[in-house]
Formats: sequence, structure tokens, C-alpha cells
Amino acid sequence: MKAAREKYKLHDNADYEKFHVEAETADTIYLTIDELERIHRLVIDEPLAREMTRDTREHNIARKVASLNIVKNKFLIGAYCAMRVSDYNRITNMNIKGNTITIMPAKGSSLRKPAPVTIPMHRVVREILDSGFDPACKISVQKINEHIKEVCRYAGINDMVTVYRTEGGEAGGARGGEVAAGDDSHGAPVGRDEHGQVRDADPANHGVHGSLEKGDVREVYQGYRRG
Repeated sequence: MKAAREKYKLHDNADYEKFHVEAETADTIYLTIDELERIHRLVIDEPLAREMTRDTREHNIARKVASLNIVKNKFLIGAYCAMRVSDYNRITNMNIKGNTITIMPAKGSSLRKPAPVTIPMHRVVREILDSGFDPACKISVQKINEHIKEVCRYAGINDMVTVYRTEGGEAGGARGGEVAAGDDSHGAPVGRDEHGQVRDADPANHGVHGSLEKGDVREVYQGYRRG
């Protein structure tokens, strides 16, 4: 608006100068290591899907199971490698070399262009890939957001967590199940225990971003929202 008015002379409306956005401290909502392990151990098959859904038509159940397993595996890869959905949803076998994943982040610093990062592979990610899962399989971000909540419920992660946020100028609350679990507003963490404390990072076992060649591995732990 400012550039359109002052630089390009496209309008003379200065009302935008009266608009102010108040800063708000985000709630720290996350999945613990134990909860991520519970999701990893969860077997999503047709009997479970029939038990958890109202639509029991055979073709829909089969499609549901396939979709939920894709989302489950993609989400865990992102969580254990501390990647945003815009990054872990683009991984292909070309990004994988040995026990590392190298990818160009879709988002980076506004001060410089993003550089490729090499991420040590957590043992759970190795197990997922060794199971035959194709990380390049296509699924939309919307489906990831929708299905990861179901996966969490299937895994018994359904405790009520109140999240406060401002909408329309008024503060309100939202329960944990209503909060998006896979959106692109935050990174995925590894390293918080059941008390919410960040564990020491071990590049061989925990999700970190950084450069192995330069030796400047740095922790990237951000609060992940509950499903």
C-alpha cells in the first residue's frame, strides 16, 4: 500500500497508516519423543480404519488407509529431521545419500538466498525408508493437515490442550485437536521430553539443520502443534 501510494502514485488513500498489528506470544505446543514413537509404532490397517471411521465402504477404506500411512510417514520424516512441510513434502530419493538428507529449503532468511542443508538421518527415518516407503509419493499439504490429526487420534494422542490466539481483534481459545498439525507456519522438532525440556542434540540421533561439511550443525527445535 505504501509503495503503491508514495512510489507509484496509484492511490492517495493513507488509511493504512492507522492500521497496527499487535505482537502476540505464541503458545508452545509440541509432540514429545514418546508421542512421536507412538505414532511410528502405530499400525494403520483396514480393521483400524473401519473402527475409527463412519464410512466403511471397501474402496474408501482402502484409499483412506493408504493416504493415512503416507501422511504418517511423511510427517515423521519431517519431525525427526526438523523440516517444514514445504520441505519434507518435496523429498525424493535424489535428496537421500547414505544416512543424510540434503535439500534446498523452500523458505530462508530474508537477508540471503537459502542454501542447501544436509540433515543427519534419525534411526526412525532410516526404518521408514528401509520399509520401502517412497518419500516422493504425492499428497497435498491440505491432506497432510487433515490426516495427521486423524493419525494422532488413532495413536491415542487426543488430550485437550488450550491454545490462545487472537482472531478478528479478539482473544480466544482453541483446543489441541483444532490446531493444525502439519501446516507451514512452523518447523517440526525432535528433542523435547515428556516435561517439555529440549534434550541435548546428537547429530546421529536427533533432527538438526546445518552443514556437516562445515561442521556448524545447529539445533532447530520449534514447538510442534499437537494433533
